Amino acid sequence: MKARLKVTGEDFEVVRVEEKCSRHLSLEQHIHAFDVAAPATVGIMHYGAATSSFSPTIPESILVRDVLEPLIKKTTKVYIQLLLFGTQVEGWVLETSIAGTILSDSTLDAHRTPAGCYPAEPNLAHKHLQVTQLITAGKQAVKWAQDAMLDLRSMEQVRSELKFCGARGTTGTQASFLGIFQGDSTECDAQASRFRRPLHRPMGTDLPKMRLLADAVFIDLDKCD
Repeated sequence: MKARLKVTGEDFEVVRVEEKCSRHLSLEQHIHAFDVAAPATVGIMHYGAATSSFSPTIPESILVRDVLEPLIKKTTKVYIQLLLFGTQVEGWVLETSIAGTILSDSTLDAHRTPAGCYPAEPNLAHKHLQVTQLITAGKQAVKWAQDAMLDLRSMEQVRSELKFCGARGTTGTQASFLGIFQGDSTECDAQASRFRRPLHRPMGTDLPKMRLLADAVFIDLDKCD
């Protein structure tokens, strides 16, 4: 199986022919192509797992999980950079114990306000591509940070509530797994749990620190006029 994991042009030709013959879900044709490439896997691939509902559901969920992770990390960094610039956090938020501890961490050095940037500098605010009123660069940055925060919370919620199905799809699939465990439904459920567990991957340890910093900034902002 490992020797045949690399997909070739010949595999796609098998998929094209099979799709024309069966007119079934496209992923099923790829499973058939893998059967052709590695005949010894046929008994494993079709023992119960490779059903039309099982095959696309889990890969799609994995793709959503893996796409959200870098998006959450990058959005968090943008969020904090805007906050640090817009509020000049180094000057006053250090009074907050949590933020003081986090800001001393060298991992956040890259997120500090760059030298030569002036949040109090006047700027023009726009709405519908038209000039509306004067605004400071710092206030505009905080407004953008709020937008980033809302997007971040939405992405975090989707990722935290992402559900992965177990190795079961149709009635026949479940029956085949019961056959493997000789009718023991408890062991069958345990197997499904073992299958799902590795798919729930936690986020990196650097994110909680940055989120604590952002939360501390907003707590201090709420205390200001």
